[in-house]
Amino acid sequence: MTVLVDVVDQHQHRCPGARHRRNKSACHQAGQISGFSSYVGLFSSHANELRKAHRSLRRVACHDQDTPTCGARRKAQRRLSDEQVHRIAEGYTAGKTVYELAVEFSCHRATVSAVLKRRGVALRLQPATKVEVERMIALYQSGLSLAAVGKNLGINASTVLKYLRANGVPKRSA
Repeated sequence: MTVLVDVVDQHQHRCPGARHRRNKSACHQAGQISGFSSYVGLFSSHANELRKAHRSLRRVACHDQDTPTCGARRKAQRRLSDEQVHRIAEGYTAGKTVYELAVEFSCHRATVSAVLKRRGVALRLQPATKVEVERMIALYQSGLSLAAVGKNLGINASTVLKYLRANGVPKRSA
């Protein structure tokens, strides 16, 4: 006696890249994979080969469709030309943000930052240097408020407080 196994309905089918289980995929619902080929004799000597062939047929059928249930295709990476790299550096020094340049050149903000670092362009909003932190501490201990220290250095009062706390300087009571 041969026991038949329904490979499709074992709640284990997944199209590559998809996050669904339990439901038949769009490939099966569209009728691209016949129900007949999904039944495999469990104790057949060729059962494993048939299962492998069936899996590869499902993958091919899923890749042939342009449905979102069969996984999203990755966007191809493209290289920035030397002229684009030069324009990114010019735009940043002219005052554009990394985010604006990323949108303009259709790339990730981390790519823009990496390009600027390779070109030797100093990025804005860098952490305070040791000298700046020492100056913050000295100004605060001289009696200036957090807001006055921040205004003096061109940064926000909460940023001053963050650096003071990190260096163990106690906050004065109001």
